[in-house]
Amino acid sequence: MGKVSVTPEQLTDIRTAIREIDVKRRDEDLTKAERALLEDSAITLREAERVAVAALQKEVVDGLTDAVTDLQQQSKAIRARVTRMNKTPKALDRIEDVLGYAVAALKAISKWTVCLLLLLCLTATSCGVLTASQVKLVESLAISSDTLTKSPARIFTNLSDVRRDRSLLYAATLTSPEAHFKETVSLSKSVLKDEKQAAKAASYIQALNSYCRALQRLANETRWKQYGTELRGIGRRSDSIVLMINKSAWLDDELTVGWGKLTGKYTALLTEGYMKTRQARAVKEYVQLSDTLVSACVDSLIAQLQSPAVKALIANEQSGLNDDYRAFLDAAARMPDPMTLSLTADRSYLRLYTCLDNTSTMRTKCITALRSFKRAHQRLAAQLDKRSDTSRDELAQSVWDDILQLNTLSAELAGLW
Repeated sequence: MGKVSVTPEQLTDIRTAIREIDVKRRDEDLTKAERALLEDSAITLREAERVAVAALQKEVVDGLTDAVTDLQQQSKAIRARVTRMNKTPKALDRIEDVLGYAVAALKAISKWTVCLLLLLCLTATSCGVLTASQVKLVESLAISSDTLTKSPARIFTNLSDVRRDRSLLYAATLTSPEAHFKETVSLSKSVLKDEKQAAKAASYIQALNSYCRALQRLANETRWKQYGTELRGIGRRSDSIVLMINKSAWLDDELTVGWGKLTGKYTALLTEGYMKTRQARAVKEYVQLSDTLVSACVDSLIAQLQSPAVKALIANEQSGLNDDYRAFLDAAARMPDPMTLSLTADRSYLRLYTCLDNTSTMRTKCITALRSFKRAHQRLAAQLDKRSDTSRDELAQSVWDDILQLNTLSAELAGLW
C-alpha cells in the first residue's frame, strides 16, 4: 500500500459518518437486512477510521526522525569517549615497573621533595575539574529525563488501549456474526500496527534520555577514581615486595618500607587530577556541542505534541468512546438482562474516560516539562563555561530551580501512567 495522506478534518468527517449510521441503527423497526447493511457500512467506515489514525500517527512519528538522528550520533560519541577513558593509558601500562624505580629513588629524596610532590598534586586537582555540584546537576538532569522521555510514547499507547477497548464494546453491539468477525479481525490487525508505531516513537524519543545517560556516565567519578584505586594498590604491593626482600636476608641492609605506598599515593593523586581535568574538558565540550542538538530535539518533540495531528487523535478517541458507549447501551437495552451488561460497560467507560483525560493532561505537562529540560540544559552549558565563582553559583542555582520544576513535572507525569 502506498503512502496514505490524511488530514484531521477527514478523520473528523469519518467519525461523524459513523455516528450518523449508529443513530439510524437505533430504529427498532429496521428489518434484519437493513440492520445488516447499516452494520456493514459502519464496519467499512471504522476500517477507514483506523487507516486514518495510523496515517496521522505515522506523520507524527516521522516528524521526530530528523531531529533525533544527530543527537543519537552525539550519544554514541559520548559513550565511545567513556570507553576510551575507561581504558588504562599506555603510559600507565608499565606503572608497576616505574614504581619499582621510584621506590628506590624516593629512599634518597628529602621531605621537601615529598612536599613538592604534594603541592603538585593539589595544583593538578584544583585546575579545571568538575565540582560536586556540577556532577550532581548532570545526574539530576539524567534522572529527570527518564520519565519525561517515556511520556510522549505513553500517549500513543494510551490512545491505542482506548481504541481497542471501545472497539470491543462496539463489536458487542453487532447482530451479525459476520459483521462481528470482520470488526474483531480488523481491530486485531490495527492493535499490532499501533504497538509497532508506539515502539518506533519510543525509540526516537529515547534519544534524549540516551544522551543524558551517556553524559551522566561521562561525569561519573568512576572516570577518574579507578586510576587512583589501581595506583594506590600497586604502591601497597610494592611495599609488600620490599618486606619480602627484607625477610629473605638477600641484602645486608634492609630497604625502607613505606616508600612504595607513598609513591602510589602521590602518583594516584596526580593521575586523578589529570583525569578529572580531562573529564571536565570532555563534559564541557559535549554539553556545549550538544546544546543546539538538544534544543532542536526538544523543539521538534514540542511541535509534534502541539500538532493538529496529535490533537485530532486525542479528540477522535474522546468522540469515539462516547459514540461506542452509546451504541453499546442502545444494543444492551434490547437484550434480556440490560442492567448487568450496562454495569460492566459503565465501569469500562469510566476507566477509559479517565485514561483519556490523563492522556490529554500528560500531553500538556509533557510540553511544559520539555521546555524546562531545554532551559536547564542551556543553563548547565553556560554554567560549565563560567570562570567566575559568583556567576557560576548564580547559574547553578538557576539550573537547580529548573531541575526542581522538571522533577515535579516528571513525578506528575509518572502519576498519570
